Amino acid sequence: HLAVCFFDIYINEYELSDSSEHQKFVSLVTLLLAAKSEDVDDKIPSIKDLLFAVDLSDELGIDLRFQSNYTEEEVRKSFDSYASLYCKIEFLIFEAIHFNTIRPTPVNFIQAFQNILVTPDDLKDVAIVETMSDLKYLANEFVKQLLDTLLYNIEFNLFLPSKVAAAIMVTARKMMGIKDFWNKQLEFHLRSTYSEIFPIGSTFIAKKTAEAFLVDIAIDE
Repeated sequence: HLAVCFFDIYINEYELSDSSEHQKFVSLVTLLLAAKSEDVDDKIPSIKDLLFAVDLSDELGIDLRFQSNYTEEEVRKSFDSYASLYCKIEFLIFEAIHFNTIRPTPVNFIQAFQNILVTPDDLKDVAIVETMSDLKYLANEFVKQLLDTLLYNIEFNLFLPSKVAAAIMVTARKMMGIKDFWNKQLEFHLRSTYSEIFPIGSTFIAKKTAEAFLVDIAIDE
């Protein structure tokens, strides 16, 4: 989600070339930059890791995913070009975001309020689960489905990330059939009113996310 945020800002500043491989490469750079921003070392891929993710032969002359097809000198020169291109794109992204990588996404807010997503009192309303563990798992699956919707629907960018996160939590509760899907506890912790998040929740429902997810569950069963 952070990478998509960076990508959206970047393409507002610079026009991507028509090359699909170049577009993929920019996407990979935003992913790597986002991983660096989260500062979780074991999840940060190296530049070499990216060599095996996309074919850049149109730009670099050779496909570095198949290094055995080329001489050591050809590989070295192409890798140098690849690294140079990476650094250039990374700098342009940094410029586009004004060197500010601290950009909260709805995911950050949902993680912060994960413990109030469902409560033991909600068990009585969800007939398909019997334990609190199962209820939390089901709720998280609905949340994940709604979060995925954000990645390919730009209209959610019109709302604050905190409000989108609040709407996701409430919409997930409503989709699960929880009668008290909005209450004073949620209003207090999420610092939102129902009138503020209603338009966002309506947008989720309009995307028919609920129906699509219920079909997925039926297929899995």
